Amino acid sequence: MSVPSPEDYTIGWVCALQEEYDTACRMLDDEYDPPKLQEANDTNTYTYGRIGKHFVVIGVLPVGIYGESSATGVVTNMRRSFPTLKFALMVGIGGGAPTKEKDIRLGNVVVSVPRGKVGGVVQMDRGKKLPNGQFQRTGQLNSPPQELLTTIPKVQRDYNDPGKMDEVAQNMKLMKGWNGYERPAEDNLYRKDYPHQVGNSCANCTTDNLCIRSPRENEREVIVHYGTIASSNSVMKDAEERDFHAQDAKLNMLCFEMEAAGLMNAIPCLVVRGICDYSDSHKNDDWHKYAALAAAAYARKLFYTLEPTGVNRMPPWAKDLQTTLAGVKEDVSVAARNIDEIAQHSRGQERKIFIDWISSTNFGSQQDEFFSRHEPGTGQWLLESAEFKDWRANSNETLFCPGIPGAGKTILTSIVINDVQTGFREDREVGVAYVYCDYQQEKQPSVQKILENILKQLAQYRPTLSDSLTRLFEQHSDSAMRPAFEDIMTAFNSLIGTFSRVFVFVDALDEYEAESQPRLIQAMVDLQTTTHMNLFATFRPLSKIESEIKNRYVECVWLKVSASPDDLRRYLNTRISGSASDILRRRDLREQAINAIIKVADGMFLLAQLNLDSLMDLKLPRDIWDALDALPEGSTAYHRAYDEALNRLKHQGPASVAFAKKVLSWVSYAKRPLTIRELQHALANHSSLYLGHEKELPSREDILAVCGDLVMVDKDNENVRFIHFTTREYFQNGHMPRRWLADAQLCITKTCITILSSDQFANGRNPEMSWNLCHWFPAYAACFWGYHARENGSLCPEVGPFLQKQNYVDASLHIIEAYEPSEKEEFQEFPNFSEESTGLHLAAWFGLQKEAQTLIDLLGVDAKDLNGSTPLFHAA
Repeated sequence: MSVPSPEDYTIGWVCALQEEYDTACRMLDDEYDPPKLQEANDTNTYTYGRIGKHFVVIGVLPVGIYGESSATGVVTNMRRSFPTLKFALMVGIGGGAPTKEKDIRLGNVVVSVPRGKVGGVVQMDRGKKLPNGQFQRTGQLNSPPQELLTTIPKVQRDYNDPGKMDEVAQNMKLMKGWNGYERPAEDNLYRKDYPHQVGNSCANCTTDNLCIRSPRENEREVIVHYGTIASSNSVMKDAEERDFHAQDAKLNMLCFEMEAAGLMNAIPCLVVRGICDYSDSHKNDDWHKYAALAAAAYARKLFYTLEPTGVNRMPPWAKDLQTTLAGVKEDVSVAARNIDEIAQHSRGQERKIFIDWISSTNFGSQQDEFFSRHEPGTGQWLLESAEFKDWRANSNETLFCPGIPGAGKTILTSIVINDVQTGFREDREVGVAYVYCDYQQEKQPSVQKILENILKQLAQYRPTLSDSLTRLFEQHSDSAMRPAFEDIMTAFNSLIGTFSRVFVFVDALDEYEAESQPRLIQAMVDLQTTTHMNLFATFRPLSKIESEIKNRYVECVWLKVSASPDDLRRYLNTRISGSASDILRRRDLREQAINAIIKVADGMFLLAQLNLDSLMDLKLPRDIWDALDALPEGSTAYHRAYDEALNRLKHQGPASVAFAKKVLSWVSYAKRPLTIRELQHALANHSSLYLGHEKELPSREDILAVCGDLVMVDKDNENVRFIHFTTREYFQNGHMPRRWLADAQLCITKTCITILSSDQFANGRNPEMSWNLCHWFPAYAACFWGYHARENGSLCPEVGPFLQKQNYVDASLHIIEAYEPSEKEEFQEFPNFSEESTGLHLAAWFGLQKEAQTLIDLLGVDAKDLNGSTPLFHAA
């Protein structure tokens, strides 16, 4: 091959450390002399070569100078010297962030790819911590180039195919003969609360503080993970902070490093990191060289998969410098451009203020969560159906998709939304908006609130506000009055008219409050009558909803939704492959189990999940065959499946069974959804916890595990909920065995009273303590204990003494007053208690007749507070 000309070089490769530079250079098929291209002021060191069909320039950071600014300097020089390059790879080492969901280990590789609204790399130095401790970004880094993102699925498929050669392992052999690049023997992950002991190694760190992990079973030399990489100018050495960011549902960090943020907005870039430590205090250099080699070997595999035609279609990353300088000399043009940019910025700020004002609800996080739970490859039957293709291709179309409970309607909706968003991603004249109705919402949004949120989503497609939205904002933003429904409809019609296509999705229409369903359906009809909007909606096939639709829609298309056998098979195969059940992974039993579960599933994903769960603990083939013969089916299948789930819970130890009953009691009977934090405090039921003994709280993982996957934590708001509305119906509508939660209301009442009777509330009203503590469980206890006591029916022995102690009553009333806006807006308005209100006033308000009678004997029926109100006034 002839020596390449300067214009032949199309890809940059950036390294930070010597071992990264060494491994990068070893990945070259050929190495060439420098072309006469480098700028005189470029101080970078480069190596030139070829990998496959691509000509590559490798640049390295100055020795001993790391971080974002140093990386930015190298890239700035590279841009000047190589204006024809198309993109760069940042390849090297980083610290892993293992979680229960992502079993990241030393020597693995992490690749930056977009997840949700995150472009692949998050700059941890640019943002702020919110009061709840979560990290909020204040800037956005660019995503990797589209050509690389479309190549990665091919890399994944090749790498996941056990029938194909392990090319990454072959690439790693290119370092054969170099000292120190062999795979180290020890891979130790210590508990997050166990810091590194003295010394440069972990020789003094005790093995009983190691996390217990099962051996990794994989035929590939290197495991590759795809997701978000965190970049900052400081090394992550705090395991608890590592876990906090890794478990943040909006970020899901997989890796921490120091240079990538300096590149992402400077050049089109993909980041590849080999995991050399666990981002904790137990750092050492043992894995540095191997991790650098693993990352470089993956990069070489990527180069061999990447087609040159795709690279050639990309624009060069820098414009001609002389043209740019000539443009700068146009003073008048520059001034005009600056003025325009200022005006554009001002209009952008107005748009942001409007978006925050019109609606605070964000369905984007739910879309991200639901789509992340779908099994790749499922839902294709719907996307390829003639009904959906016609709906997608034409304007002003309506597609209604009824489906039985547990058919996977919500996950399918997320798949369809992703398909439309992806298909029209480059066309800003196409708008997409969606609403996920949810039975868990104690206070359902009004129809107007839903329309305002859809308006918000569509407005986000526009860089500035339209005249109609500006008028709407100016007329109402300074007033406490929200716009009228007709004003919202008018603005909606005007905004939709600015798009060539608009797609609106409404999932789980049946879970929206029944009395408002007709009005929401009519609003959709009105919008489709006056605009070209497309509507896609899912719901249970309830006669009332179907009747409402048929009465209002003259023309619409219906497509029944159910879990297809192919989708069920794909889901069950993945679940079994990733399970700990060796017997179920046996080929013959796997096929028998999958076929039997699909046969009785009757198009229900949830039933298939529950039935598979029932097999996971079985160890003998005969037990599996007997269980398959007894799988529930028919109209009572869900109830029988949940019965079996409860039976499995009973096989845990006695302490676990008791703990599970407590969790299920709270999730079933709490007057509003509890956050996981509140539930942890409720289950601990120990007054000293509120004085800072946080380590006594039960773990989130134990709370979920002990319930056998019947409950989950919403990523959006951290609320604990049942996995499905059929689960809630089973527990709340009398389908479960009565003995299971027979004493639930009594136990909840006792827990609330125990907390409110603790020493921290013994001094009565204490404003500072109230505000510091009420945002956790005491707020719920103060506002709702009485409702649980009343619904319990029988006398709770702890209630009487509590109501007779005025200091505790005062503290409880103060908490109610302090949290009136947040705690009661979704439940019931409380009276205006005063400082002289007594336990009798509380008992009367909650309707506790037996307790009230005891207090009347002590205090008399006419006891008045400072407002002059008697207990009878509150009872009325």
